[in-house]
Amino acid sequence: MPLALLNIDVDDFRQINNRWGYRAGDRVLADLCQACASQLRPQDLFGRIGDEEFAILLVGMAGDEAMGIAEAIRTEVAHLHGVFSHSDYQPCISGGLTCLTADDQAFLDLFSRADQALFLAKGNGRNQIASILAT
Repeated sequence: MPLALLNIDVDDFRQINNRWGYRAGDRVLADLCQACASQLRPQDLFGRIGDEEFAILLVGMAGDEAMGIAEAIRTEVAHLHGVFSHSDYQPCISGGLTCLTADDQAFLDLFSRADQALFLAKGNGRNQIASILAT
């Protein structure tokens, strides 16, 4: 069965907490969760894996279809305003996408590739989804 993993991270999250406080940061995380939930299906799994980092397991999905969901989430987050409607700040996310392969021995193989792709997205300027789709 196809399986995709998307790791996402809120770009410049520390700036939010430093500039507007932790309540504003919490609001961004809550808004991000709502944006993700609006794009996911009941069989998908979504969870927080770090301060501002989340993982989404897309069950039965791979390749272009998974990238479509990832881009839809990124676009929706980029249109969030929440507590920042009167400022110049626009929340953005970076994401790393990968899909399960026959060579994967453990979930860590999948997770490591998604994390590598996330670092690639951040290194390439943020506010984008990068993928490592091994065969």
